[in-house]
Amino acid sequence: MKDIINVSSLDDIESLFARLDGGEEITIDRIKLDLFNNVNFKIYGDPSRYNGTLPSPLAQGLCEFQTEIYKVFTLIKYKTDNLQRLTGKDKEEAEIIFTINEGCTDILAALTELFEAFGKAFEKVTHGMSPSQKTLCFLFAVTVIGGAWVGTSYLEKKAEVEVKQEETKLEEAKIKSENERMTILRDGMLEAIRAKAGIDAVERAEGIQEHTAKAYTGVLKGASDADKIVISGASTVELSNKEIHELIKNPIEKAKKEERNLELVIDGIKRTAEKITLSCREPSSEDSFPVSVDTSFIDDKDEIAILFDTMKENRTVKILGSYTIRAGVIENGNASTITRP
Repeated sequence: MKDIINVSSLDDIESLFARLDGGEEITIDRIKLDLFNNVNFKIYGDPSRYNGTLPSPLAQGLCEFQTEIYKVFTLIKYKTDNLQRLTGKDKEEAEIIFTINEGCTDILAALTELFEAFGKAFEKVTHGMSPSQKTLCFLFAVTVIGGAWVGTSYLEKKAEVEVKQEETKLEEAKIKSENERMTILRDGMLEAIRAKAGIDAVERAEGIQEHTAKAYTGVLKGASDADKIVISGASTVELSNKEIHELIKNPIEKAKKEERNLELVIDGIKRTAEKITLSCREPSSEDSFPVSVDTSFIDDKDEIAILFDTMKENRTVKILGSYTIRAGVIENGNASTITRP
């Protein structure tokens, strides 16, 4: 009998990811997920609109949330987001039941059965993914939907806490810490999937992230006049009206700069007097991005020769440099050192 792995906290997700990343084979049927059973939207604003009521724009937003979750399910099961592939049974399995409570407009979206359906869909994938890769992608989906759909770079840093009680400060610090952990986990899982899994897993993971962001943005659009929205799953995000509108305009988080030493495939080289521009991609990905090499900064002929040799020989190259990364996706880079792997 297989040992069951209980996942009931953020620590458990981090531990399970570390085991998968370390090469341990863990199948989805060994995971008992009890991290969170629903996602909770608390919408505060005009009491004539948000007091246990459902204005039509918000109803439309919830429909958009469901549609994007259907796309996530379709992507997992059929490797496409074309909803024409969904059967009646598929829709039933991926359907979300919303409950509306009074006070503010407090909406609970039940996710227990949805995650069970995700797990079964991943288990049925027969091409291009190992059992552990399926488990990693499943864990990635749970993490993204549970709170890592939005990066912490979107959240304003409050200069002062209005309520000066120590308890409140500690709670805010805890929430911020959990959001940061979720974002780090998401990016780490996506990086592991890209480095170790095949293109099928990479495409599914990137699609899960994209459609989940659109799902949540649909709800935000439906309540864009709210004073604030608090969204709770595995972590909690509180959005002001300004932040709501910023996310609606840019559902994928802001870019950040990171120093990395990456092993890359070079698909193309363009050279001018001042610089060399490389078209690069990670070995497990088909998505390319530009990397600039300042020839006045890197004047070692051996380093330049490595670039042309590795492209001609269809081999990889290690490029240390500053990379622009958005939601775990590399957009461009500036090289500082070039070496062979």
